[in-house]
Amino acid sequence: VRAYRPQCNQITLIADDITVQKKTEEALWESEEKYRTLTETARDAIVVHDTRSLFYANPAAGALFGVENPEDLVGLSLIDRVHPESRDDIQARMSEAIRGGILPLQEVRILRLDGSSVPVELSASSVSYNNMHLVLTTMRDVTRRRRIEAALRQSGERFRQIFDESPIGIEYYSPGGRLLHINRSSLAIHGVSGKQDMMGYNLFQDPNTPAWVSERLRCGKEAHYTITIDPGPARRGGFYRVYANVHANPVRDRDTGVLRGILVQIQNVTDHVRMEDLRQQAFSQIEKNIEQFAILADHIRLPLQVILGMADLIDDGEASERIRGQVERINDIVKQLDRGWAESREIREFLRRNELV
Repeated sequence: VRAYRPQCNQITLIADDITVQKKTEEALWESEEKYRTLTETARDAIVVHDTRSLFYANPAAGALFGVENPEDLVGLSLIDRVHPESRDDIQARMSEAIRGGILPLQEVRILRLDGSSVPVELSASSVSYNNMHLVLTTMRDVTRRRRIEAALRQSGERFRQIFDESPIGIEYYSPGGRLLHINRSSLAIHGVSGKQDMMGYNLFQDPNTPAWVSERLRCGKEAHYTITIDPGPARRGGFYRVYANVHANPVRDRDTGVLRGILVQIQNVTDHVRMEDLRQQAFSQIEKNIEQFAILADHIRLPLQVILGMADLIDDGEASERIRGQVERINDIVKQLDRGWAESREIREFLRRNELV
């Protein structure tokens, strides 16, 4: 409402309808409040600036740069807070952004007010702020992510070292049985020198893999079995067979339970099998020896009885006595064989009780 007094004792009133103006102002105020709420509560650091100084910083920016009050950042130069290794590049890109360009997401290091550096992902674009063409820059602290990535890399390196240097063969297959990874110990068991010799190998198509094992693995079940591995091209000369204990386990997605692969651990037990064969041969020989002891003793006793009877028929008392003496000596030896036979039986029974035979 405007009032004029062109003449004494006369007032002129002119009324203008400002409904649209008020609604526009209210809409702008609401929009600004919404924008401010978003920036004030954002987890990413948000700053508005030109090529020289900051005009606005949200609380997350204050925390990123190490100040309690984000207003303490107003007036500072963002470019000065970029690590020298990236400063020139960022300054050039900010100049492009203020002219309407966009600074795509990239990782840089920024300097906190205490001088320490922080890795951030930074992006920027032009924005109108208080009737000025400025730059809105967002920054996300990636310190924790980089630590996790570093820890994962170290864990992966340790796993790779264990995988490569394990004395037990380790193989990893796709759910369809296609070989994906194999370590040196497993290559040695298969009789090949390099991974290229195992290209195209499929666990389910290997004739050494029992049918029941393939069925269990396809169903996502574990399998433990012993196989005789064909020596392969490197051992075609008939050097030796390889006996192996194999333990295969399904690998499932922790969240969904979907089968992701098959982990196979394979141990060369050739030496063990050979030693077991030799042991069984030794025990078999012991069994035969025990039987021979009994037979030998019986074969000796019968002639001794005949000799002793003949001695009784001899008239020469001295000669008869000498024969009886020798018979007694032989009989003592036979008794020793009997005792050895009995001890051998006891040893055999002990071994059987302890599952060594």
